[in-house]
Amino acid sequence: MKIKNIFLWILLLIFCSNNIFCQDYDEMREELNTPEEDVNTLWEKAQAAIGSNNIDLATGLLEQIVINVPHDHPLFAQSNIFLANIYGDKGNTTGMKNAIKALETFPSLSDKQKAELENIKSLYNAVVKNNTPFEEDLCGIWVSDFSFYYQEQVLPFIILKISKNSQNNYSATILPYCTLAKYCELYVGIPFKYLAYTENYEINADVNYASFVFGNEKIKTGNKELANVGVKAVGEVGEYTKQAIRSDPNKKVSTKILQEATVGLTTETASALIMLMTVPSVISGTINMNLRQLLPGCAELVLYRNKYSKSNDGRESFSSKEGMMMMYKLYPDYNIKFAANGYELFGHKEYTKEEIVNSKEYKELAKRSIKLSEFNKQAYRDLAKHVTQLCQYTSSDENLTRIIQDRLEHAPQGFLYQEIIFNKGKNSRQYILPSEQNYDLSEYQAKFKNDSQNSRSIGSVYKGWINRAGRKQDGHGRMIWNLGKGKYRDYTGEWQYGKISGKGKMTNADGETVHGIWKNGKLVEEW
Repeated sequence: MKIKNIFLWILLLIFCSNNIFCQDYDEMREELNTPEEDVNTLWEKAQAAIGSNNIDLATGLLEQIVINVPHDHPLFAQSNIFLANIYGDKGNTTGMKNAIKALETFPSLSDKQKAELENIKSLYNAVVKNNTPFEEDLCGIWVSDFSFYYQEQVLPFIILKISKNSQNNYSATILPYCTLAKYCELYVGIPFKYLAYTENYEINADVNYASFVFGNEKIKTGNKELANVGVKAVGEVGEYTKQAIRSDPNKKVSTKILQEATVGLTTETASALIMLMTVPSVISGTINMNLRQLLPGCAELVLYRNKYSKSNDGRESFSSKEGMMMMYKLYPDYNIKFAANGYELFGHKEYTKEEIVNSKEYKELAKRSIKLSEFNKQAYRDLAKHVTQLCQYTSSDENLTRIIQDRLEHAPQGFLYQEIIFNKGKNSRQYILPSEQNYDLSEYQAKFKNDSQNSRSIGSVYKGWINRAGRKQDGHGRMIWNLGKGKYRDYTGEWQYGKISGKGKMTNADGETVHGIWKNGKLVEEW
């Protein structure tokens, strides 16, 4: 309320109480522009401005309302709700924060307004994430959407911790709880700092790209030094043992020979021998992780596991395994925790032993009130809910949102997304970048349709999810069979272990389309 209006209201009260001055109430109300009339008019104008998409005008009018009405006035709450959403669209976190604070102090929010407040808080968190520069958002703990059972546990394939020190230098650690660390024995035998930890990185904030390389020439040097120590130690126990170890690549037999040969040696020498046998013939090994941010807290990962080895007779070989998956950052407001086989908990941070044992999650797991595998499945379900919501707030790309939802349904079950061409000879498999994931097989459809020569070098092609264990179609996918002479059969829908099972759509060779439910490859219900 303006000071001039306050002064006029005081005069009005004095005059009326002393019968000095009186005039028609409506006329006085019009002259003084009372707060009630003022806010009602402003509210109507604000609604009209929103309806005509004049957001700047609406913002100014709503801001006037919250300034001029008491904090328990109904329009105070409703105006702040509108303002919070407008500020959110503009990326104004300060305005959003003030509106949220005002709403939290409002004495009587309706159930609908309470629900709107929770949505606004979620929007606020999304806007904060969206405003965070890539190089800052990069720091934290990330989990892969791809997971599979490891000793009857559902563990993320990758758990990556990215940090930045006071000198703005980055480092990355593959945490020991994930399947990659266990599968590659990153914390066993070979020095941890060379395989699971790296300061070897490249970051390009202009294109939201980061690359980390684990393992380098230090491994090669380390192996050579270790080998020299081992040969020296073997020399102390005789030529027979030396030759046996060199000629026998079998770890179990060699270890037995070592145990027999190292009796009576110093502890240092014996340990060197045992370590020698645990180090494979790998001269250089690297794990490369290339991350490209698609949304705040959501990145596409291309993973390479490279191995260069040299056999005893001097032959060299190189192998590389490639994988593609999504990585998601575990933000503090997600309040999501995963558990490892020792009930170690991790979420947006690594928890201390004291924090773990005092947490309700640990107590539930220790009492076996919930199975470890189900615990992590629930964590993935919660992650899917938060990421989907974040997509709605920060992305207008409906296709990307669909891909993320699709992946968070299938990848945590251990399913991989691939394109498979079934040839007469050897089948070919191709990994597809998550951001390019779709079920489009129009290229092959056209090729089969125009195949008048009845050439069937390609028998069929599949694009979709497969289970890692049996490499069979599992989950959602599309398959086209080349029937020859320009005819084909096309199915899109659900699969179970290599067979059509579930809801789907089949287009037969004559063009007839069938919608229905299949079980073990047979149609059991038609719609």
